[in-house]
Amino acid sequence: MNKHAGEGFLPDEHPPNSEANQPLFRVLVSSPYATVSAERQQQQSADSEPRPNSVQRLWHAMLRWLGDNSFVIEWLPPPWRILASYFLAVGLIVLATSATLLIYAMFPTFSFPSALEMMVIALVALSLGAGPSILATLTGLVTLEVIVLPSTSHGGFDDAGDFFELALFLVVGVTISIIASRVEHGRKQAVGDRADALARELVTRQTNERMDEFLSIASHELRTPLTGIKTSIQLAQRRLKRLSLPESVDQQDLLAPTLEVLDIAKREVDRQTRLVGDLLDISRIRANKLEYHLRDCDLVTIVREAVEAQRLAAPARVFHFDEPTERLIVHADPDRISQVITNFLTNAHKYSPADQPIAVRVKRKGAYARVLVRDHGLGLTAEEQAQIWQRFHRVASIKAQNDSGGGLGLGLFICKSIVEHHQGRVGLRSARGRGSTFWFTLPLL
Repeated sequence: MNKHAGEGFLPDEHPPNSEANQPLFRVLVSSPYATVSAERQQQQSADSEPRPNSVQRLWHAMLRWLGDNSFVIEWLPPPWRILASYFLAVGLIVLATSATLLIYAMFPTFSFPSALEMMVIALVALSLGAGPSILATLTGLVTLEVIVLPSTSHGGFDDAGDFFELALFLVVGVTISIIASRVEHGRKQAVGDRADALARELVTRQTNERMDEFLSIASHELRTPLTGIKTSIQLAQRRLKRLSLPESVDQQDLLAPTLEVLDIAKREVDRQTRLVGDLLDISRIRANKLEYHLRDCDLVTIVREAVEAQRLAAPARVFHFDEPTERLIVHADPDRISQVITNFLTNAHKYSPADQPIAVRVKRKGAYARVLVRDHGLGLTAEEQAQIWQRFHRVASIKAQNDSGGGLGLGLFICKSIVEHHQGRVGLRSARGRGSTFWFTLPLL
């Protein structure tokens, strides 16, 4: 009988839940020795299970081969799909045997008793697989020996010639079964792989369409508040400049920091507006909805205006424009072509030292006009050049030198799409440490 001392048990007693008060078999089962013993018993029982001998392994391997090389009839219930293939193979051989007997009855001099069976074997191999085709071969061998050859002047296995013909029939039938089945199996696998590829392509296309739709909606929604912010900043700049017109130097000094902050805010809004515009353009390009207003225009004038705009935007940078003396007339959208030139110029300004000039050249090359923008930046490797025109691609090894704001990796992809829409081409010549020359061509009128 257990007695309590305070809130503990007496030293000579055991708690009710201790091992001493548990049944003996529970303690043994929970002991490590019992665990090891149980594992040994499981191992012994696994070792005592009969292992398949070589005949059984061969039988199982043959069943697996027949299962892999039998084409099921999909429209039948599951239990009958494979069996129906074998029944159909036997039935076709029986029909071929009947047809052979009919041919011999009509044409006694017919010399190819196994011709129809061979055709049926090839048909079964292509339609039902190697398993049913081999069964058709064995069935055809039996029907030839038991039914066809005795009904003719042939003597079956008793005749040496017929024995050779039956042996040849068996070898050729098995060979046709295996080869034709593998060919058809490969064809069906290729069809299945193509179907899977088309399904993945469809899913990818649908995903891209949803992404483009999202980008279009997001771009529209973001552009509206940015336009309002930019308008408010411009209005505030104008009013502050009017207040700073008096000759009071103190007042101008007080307003100068505010105007500087507004200038920074305007530049940031312009950058965000450009990014949103890129998103909107990329969604329209993907949907084939990017608008173009084509007309005959002078490419030299478009390039000159774009260069002058960049000179105003970056007055510390030197831009050399090699202007041709002749006019180069193209059928294009001036705003979109100006967008391409501006992108090339801003990239050259962003990724090259500020004290290095940027060279712009326009020239005639055969039936095309060619525009080149050369910088003295770090340059690109061959691997980087191969990916530079891809959507959302940015070269990780090259950092901006004159613009703290990053891009989305869409500008050059948009430029390529615009130029190719005008039946032109884009290209790049670059090497690490030697700068880069981006160019595009447009057909001349």
